[in-house]
Amino acid sequence: MSLQHQRSASSLASSSSWVDAAMEVGGLIRTGAVEYWRSLAIASIFPLIGSLLYHYSRTVISINEGEQALWLQTWLMSQHRAIKQVRRIRLSSIGRVTHSHDDNLKQDEVDEKEGDEGRFAPPKLEFQPALGVTVLAWIGWWPVSVTCGEDREVYDNYGRRSVSSYGGSCIITIWFAPFAKQLTKEILLQGRQMWLEKRSKKTEIWTFKRDHYPQTFDVKTRPSRPLSSVIVEGNIKEMICEDAIRFLNSEQWYISKGIPYRRGYLLYGPPGCGKTSLVTALAGELRLPIILVPLHSDRMDDSQLAEIMGNTPKDCIIFMEDIDSALPRGTEKNANMMARMRGGAVTLSGLLNAIDGVGAQEGRLLFMSTNHRERLDEALIRPGRVDFQAYMGKASKDGASDLFDQFFVGIGATKELFTSAKNDFLDKLQPGAHSFASLQGVFMKARDDLSKVTHEMDKMLESASLEEDPKKETAWEAVTTLERETMTAQENEANNEQTQDHVTGYVVKRWTGSPTDVSHELNNQEICFQQFFITYVVPKLLAKSGTIYFELTFQETLPGLISLQCGFVKEGAMEGSALDSPKNNDITDYGCGDFIGSWAVDGTRSIKFDNGDAKSWNCVWMPGTVIGLAANVDTGMIAVSVDGQWEDGSNDVGVVFNDESIKEGVYPSFSAGRCQLKYCFDEDKMVHSPPPMSLWEGEKIET
Repeated sequence: MSLQHQRSASSLASSSSWVDAAMEVGGLIRTGAVEYWRSLAIASIFPLIGSLLYHYSRTVISINEGEQALWLQTWLMSQHRAIKQVRRIRLSSIGRVTHSHDDNLKQDEVDEKEGDEGRFAPPKLEFQPALGVTVLAWIGWWPVSVTCGEDREVYDNYGRRSVSSYGGSCIITIWFAPFAKQLTKEILLQGRQMWLEKRSKKTEIWTFKRDHYPQTFDVKTRPSRPLSSVIVEGNIKEMICEDAIRFLNSEQWYISKGIPYRRGYLLYGPPGCGKTSLVTALAGELRLPIILVPLHSDRMDDSQLAEIMGNTPKDCIIFMEDIDSALPRGTEKNANMMARMRGGAVTLSGLLNAIDGVGAQEGRLLFMSTNHRERLDEALIRPGRVDFQAYMGKASKDGASDLFDQFFVGIGATKELFTSAKNDFLDKLQPGAHSFASLQGVFMKARDDLSKVTHEMDKMLESASLEEDPKKETAWEAVTTLERETMTAQENEANNEQTQDHVTGYVVKRWTGSPTDVSHELNNQEICFQQFFITYVVPKLLAKSGTIYFELTFQETLPGLISLQCGFVKEGAMEGSALDSPKNNDITDYGCGDFIGSWAVDGTRSIKFDNGDAKSWNCVWMPGTVIGLAANVDTGMIAVSVDGQWEDGSNDVGVVFNDESIKEGVYPSFSAGRCQLKYCFDEDKMVHSPPPMSLWEGEKIET
C-alpha cells in the first residue's frame, strides 16, 4: 500500500474515533440533562403538591381582639387532651384572686388540699399553653390548630379591657374540611355557651379607665348576689325586677310606638338602706353588666360623659351613685363655674343630654341613687328620664325580722333560743330609726352566738350610733280609741264654727315629740307632715252610695320626703275585728293602701296599693301636681286624675281599682311623710272638674 493510502486510512480511523468520543460525550450530556430535569421536576412537584395541599386544604381564620377571641380561648381550654400535649407551658395561680374569665375551668391543675385553712390555704396552680404556641385539637373528625397571640390588653367592641390569660388576637386553622366556616361557627358557639355559663354566676362591673383614648372600661367580676339576700322595706325589689324584665322583653313594642327604648329608675332614701345592694343583686338576677359612671371624677366633663354613655352596650345597667352630690346646685347659668369649683365639669344640661340626647344609647337600664331627692332638679327626674321612683327607708319591724331570719335561720340554735332572741331584739327595735346596714353590723358581731344579739343591740343603742338625732324622740305613739273620740269631738266642735267647706279629719298616729311636727291649718286647708309617716282620715265623709271626689295639691317636699299615699278606706277597716287580720296587726304603722280595706296611689314612688298589695303604677308626681281621687260606690270603682286629666295615654290614670268591697262604703284618707299638702273636699272650690260619668261605664280592669 502506498504511503498516501496509509495516511488516508490513518486519518479516517482518527476521525471515526473522534466522532465516537463526541457521541459518547453527547450521550452523557443528554443523560445528565434528563436526570437533571427529572430530579428538578421531582424536587419541585412534591413541594408544589404540598404547597397546594397546604393552601387549599385548610381554612385560616384570624379572630382579632374582642369577645369572639375570649369565646375561642374558653373553648380551647376545655380541650383537656390537647392541652396535655403542649410542651411549652406557663404556670399561673387561681383560687383566691378572681380574674375576668379564668374561672376554675377543668384543666390540668395542681390541686393543693385546703383543709380548714380557709383563706390561708395555698392557691391552686394551673398549666396554660405559652403565648404563640399552636395547640392541635379536634372537633369531630377534623383537626383544628389554634394559636393565641402575644399577651397584651384586650379591648372588645365596647372598649372593655379584659383581664385575659392570653390577650391579643387568635388564629384558628381547620384542615381538610370542606365546610370550615360552619365548624368555626360551631366552635365559637360552643365557646360562647361556656362563657355565658360562667358569666351567669358572675356579675361584671365596668369601671371607667382614666387617661385612655378612646374611652375604655376595666372589667372586674364578682359572684352574683341573690336577689333574695337583699332585705329592703316592702316588695320594692320584686316590683323593680318585674318592671325591668317587662322592659327588656318589650323592645318591639317601644319601636312600634316610636318611644325611645330606655328605662330610668331613681332609688332614694337614707344611707345604708340597700340602694347599691339592690342594683348589684338585680344585675345578677337579670345577667346584665353594671357600668359605673364616675360623675364625681375630677376629670369627667360633659364630652367624656356623652362618649361613655354613647359607647355602652345595649343590654346593661348604668349606675350613677349619689347623683345629688355630683351635680352643681343652683341655676344652670352658674353650673359650669360651680362644677369647676368642686373639681369637675359635669353640668346638668350635659347630664340630661347624655341620658336621653340624640347620641344616647338605647336598650339600657339607668339607675340613679341619692340620699336627698329634694336636691335633684325636676328636669332630671321627669317621666321619660326617670320612669320609676322608689323610696328605700330604714328598717321597720317586718324588715328587721326578715334580716334577723336571714342571718340566724339554720345556725343550729334551738327553737326556744331563736324565738327568745328574736323577740328580745324586736322589742328593743325602734321602727324607722335604724338603717339595715346598722342592724347588719349588730348581727355580724353576734353571728356565731345568737345569745349575743340583745347585748350587741344594747351596745349600739348605748353608743348613740342611731342615725337620727339622739336628742329627738324616735318612737311613734298610736292614738288610742279614747283619744280619737276626743279629737273627733274637738274637731266637730271646731267645724261648727267654720264654714261647711272646711271638712276635717283626724290623725291616726302622731309624733311624741314637738306638737308642731304635724301642722294642720283649717283656714287654708293645708296640712304639713313634718316628721316621718302619718295617716290622715276623714270618716265623716263616708259615702255609702253615689260618687265621692276630693283633690290634693302636692305643694312642697321637705328634706327626706318619704312618700304620699292617697286614696280611700272602707268603712270599719280601721276598727274592731278588722285589726285581727295579719296584714293589719299594727295598723298605725301603715299608711292608706297598706292594709286590707284600703286603696291608694303613690306618684312619688310610682306605686299603687290594693288592700295591702303594692304594684307598679306608671305615674309620677312633682310639687305642684294636683291629684284628683274619686270613688264610685255604686260600681265599686276608684279613679285617679293628674292635673285634671282622667284619661292620658302616658299615665295610668282613670279607673285604677275595681273591688266589690268598695260598694260597702268608703271615705277619704291620705298618708305622707315630710311634705306639705293642700286638700279640698268642696267641689265648688276645686281646681279641676270631677270625673265624667262616662268614666265609670268603661270596661272593668284587673287589679
